[in-house]
Amino acid sequence: MDKLVIAVFNKLGDSTNATALLRPLKEAYPDLHITWVSSKRYLPLVYHNPYVDAYEEAPENAGIIELTKKYGEHLITPGPAKHINRFTYSDYWKMIIKKLTGSNRMEPLLFLTPEEKTEALKWLENKGLERFVMMETEFRTDQSFWNKNNTLKTLETLNRKGYSVVFAQRSDPDLEEFNKVCPSYCLDLNYRYAPLIYNESSGFIGVSSGISCIVHTHQTKDDVPHLEFV
Repeated sequence: MDKLVIAVFNKLGDSTNATALLRPLKEAYPDLHITWVSSKRYLPLVYHNPYVDAYEEAPENAGIIELTKKYGEHLITPGPAKHINRFTYSDYWKMIIKKLTGSNRMEPLLFLTPEEKTEALKWLENKGLERFVMMETEFRTDQSFWNKNNTLKTLETLNRKGYSVVFAQRSDPDLEEFNKVCPSYCLDLNYRYAPLIYNESSGFIGVSSGISCIVHTHQTKDDVPHLEFV
């Protein structure tokens, strides 16, 4: 195996989990040339990744037939969710990693440059954030019972304890309302910066979705108090 094309067009969490394939492949096949293909909004997942040799943008609605015609036998892609049957995409990538490398290692990868790390810390400094909890407000997901009322009650508790809150998304229509309950900010940086903010936080509250996958990537600390409502 000398060349491989990994095409992933699923949501943020599914695409993040797919990055776990990269290191085991490179360790098993050091000369393997890996190309990552994705839509424009998810390509930043592999920016600065030392295990990716090239990346290409493709339409978000690119089909398996179209991709196969272009990349042939070098292509790996999970296809539509209905073809995964009862498996999650995390399960799918675990199966592929095991099949291709013999490894059971499932570790999503996300890399920041020193400049980006400085930018993220500067963002925290400018907000005056020292004692804060990172929260994910996926009110509209079907992956959790978590809703706006849950968030408001949590904000009340955090405010009593002297915490501020950083919401793990670029904007939120309810931010003004949240600020009346507890000092609240949105992380108006690229999602790739979320792990570093997570590392600086006093804790994380989230649901099973893309941002929760992002903060489980390889460079995040393992001693941050973490609550996930699934």
